[in-house]
Amino acid sequence: MRPVERLGQWLEAMERWWTQADDGLGWFGSGYDSWGVQTNLKYASAAAAVAARHPDASVRSWALGRARDSYRFAWSSHLSGPSTCADGRSWGHTWISALGIERAWLGLDLLGEAGADLRQDAERVLLSESDWLSTSYQRGRTPGVVAGLWADEGHNDPESNLWNGALLWRTLTRVPDAPEAPAYRDRALSFMANGVSLTADAQDRTRYDGEPLASRHIGANFFDSMALDHHGYLNLGYMAICTSQASLLYFDQAAAGLPVPDLLHLHQDVLWDRLKSCITPDGRLIRLGGDSRVRYAYCQEYVPVAALYAREHLGDEGADAVIAGYLELVAAETGDRGAFYDRRLGHIQERRPYYYTRLESDRANALAFLVAHGDRERSAQTAPRHEPTSWSDDEHGVVMVRGRRLASHSWRAFTTTQGLCVPTAHGDMAEYHLNLAPRLRLEGENTAFDEFNSGRPKRRVTSRWQSSFDDGFATVGQVLEGTELVIAEGWKGDGAAQSTIAMVALPDDATVLGLQLVRTAAWSVGLLGWHGLNLGIPNDVYNGASRELRTAGGTVRLDDVPMAGSVTDLGHEVTVDGVLTVRSLTEGAVQLLRSPTPDGGPLQSLRVETLAMGTVQESQYVPPRTTIIDVAYLMHVGGPGAAVPTTATLSASGPLRAWHVDSTGGRSWTVVVNVSTSDEVWQLASQGGTARELTGAGDREVGAALPVPALQARVVEHVAA
Repeated sequence: MRPVERLGQWLEAMERWWTQADDGLGWFGSGYDSWGVQTNLKYASAAAAVAARHPDASVRSWALGRARDSYRFAWSSHLSGPSTCADGRSWGHTWISALGIERAWLGLDLLGEAGADLRQDAERVLLSESDWLSTSYQRGRTPGVVAGLWADEGHNDPESNLWNGALLWRTLTRVPDAPEAPAYRDRALSFMANGVSLTADAQDRTRYDGEPLASRHIGANFFDSMALDHHGYLNLGYMAICTSQASLLYFDQAAAGLPVPDLLHLHQDVLWDRLKSCITPDGRLIRLGGDSRVRYAYCQEYVPVAALYAREHLGDEGADAVIAGYLELVAAETGDRGAFYDRRLGHIQERRPYYYTRLESDRANALAFLVAHGDRERSAQTAPRHEPTSWSDDEHGVVMVRGRRLASHSWRAFTTTQGLCVPTAHGDMAEYHLNLAPRLRLEGENTAFDEFNSGRPKRRVTSRWQSSFDDGFATVGQVLEGTELVIAEGWKGDGAAQSTIAMVALPDDATVLGLQLVRTAAWSVGLLGWHGLNLGIPNDVYNGASRELRTAGGTVRLDDVPMAGSVTDLGHEVTVDGVLTVRSLTEGAVQLLRSPTPDGGPLQSLRVETLAMGTVQESQYVPPRTTIIDVAYLMHVGGPGAAVPTTATLSASGPLRAWHVDSTGGRSWTVVVNVSTSDEVWQLASQGGTARELTGAGDREVGAALPVPALQARVVEHVAA
């Protein structure tokens, strides 16, 4: 089904959430200020796309009425207009006001003469917002344009800098005779120069839009590796939004024959390369640092918007596949009535319609963009772009390798730590919440709702180390668990347990080894249950709500919603859907944890099956300094019939943990992890030939005595003579 036809069905399905006012205005969703305004404006863009491009004239006529009414309501309820929002407030003059306008403008252009009066009112809003942005703008503690690397410093504003700069530029090109046009231009370029900004920009004398970049640079929002710390964690979603904001203005301006500033494109090529390395063939953005909100919604919607920009402006021919994959995701989830999310997020619809309608409008806006601009002829200057296969940022604490296997670990994830190992061709197997990290349920955990932090466990990294080598990585660190415990009636505690986590991606593009060791603190700790491994396997609409687990004892099919929670031992090894094998490297079995309640983060947005080890479910007070989790595992990516490497546990106690791995390709490795706080030496057993340690600086030959510093790992490949 073409995007415009899908949007036509969606408009009909959303009539439940449409309000027609007596004065001829109308709105989608709550009609409230803040995200209510944003929701309605995105709906307006979708209605306009249907009104302009739908093949059925009657649908076009009806959609035109909805588009006109929703736009009129938006412009009328602005601070510069005569009315208010449905909550009695007017909207505008905030750091985020421009976002809805930027996402909705494409619909005004699509309407042509049928929207001439709407554009006049929109220009009034543009001028009002631009006056405020150029004279009184403030987001957070500091007035004016700001930028900074770390979220907790309060200046990490790349996405809002881009959309505010875009609105100012839109104003001075759409209303060129505005008296304050020079001030709009100056502030627009300042915002854009500090969008996708890097530290090196402070010394860059390259001229953009008439001035050296350094003269407009205020601060870096992105790390040199293109990591982004937005909302206090590695945020791939907002990286995608940054590119989508450039895309929105670029296409609108190009379609209208208006100029585009050079600074809009600043570092977008490098950012897209990084983003694309985290997009699987089904168009899914893999969130290496997790997701604080709803799985495969909101930020996911702006991946195709970014991809179209990458195709047209950056010359990436592979972007077409990203867009096609995204459209398949949309088709897989859309309900029979045409609603995008009621099959998966119906529970949110009934509990939080304000948020649900926002999510629906995000997807509608992305499809409206593809309707408006997706059929444009491709640029003549196209060439395939290189796709990175690895990523490492020691400062922000992320490592990733990608081939047929996508493996990663982040020490600054939404859940503090997060590991991933998925077949790249099966992005639907990626889940984030505490993935490949110990999961402790502590008495006194904070469960109060917060839009950005609900469900965020209170943990703190106390030490971490990582090393990347060709086609692999190793990382080890320690985490203090339960850092802000509060029990009603006056008890507080800090630091209930210490976790040691290690993850090693071997350079065979298939295998990952992991270790989790958890000891309670020096006081009696109240625990409601715990388990190790914690590998989340989504099992929802995207994969047909069916998974198959192959074990030594037979096949287990997961194609139902369980009536109650359960824990099932699966044995030493289990293979999921024939493509991902998990093996226990310690005595305990791999276990299947099932729950009737969806997981997928704070808003329970995805059904997830969990593979675990060492599960304890009953509540208890655990004595001081008790080891509650001590597990090691192997994960292997391969198709049906692929041979999983053989492994031998060389040491499962003491300060050093070691394994020998033999692959089917004749390669073999020894992996040693030091879980202590003192340096140790491992004696390598002779395998014949030479032993070469894998390091970021290249391989180096080692002898029998292998030094392993505290809380580090060493990976040695044995090379036959």
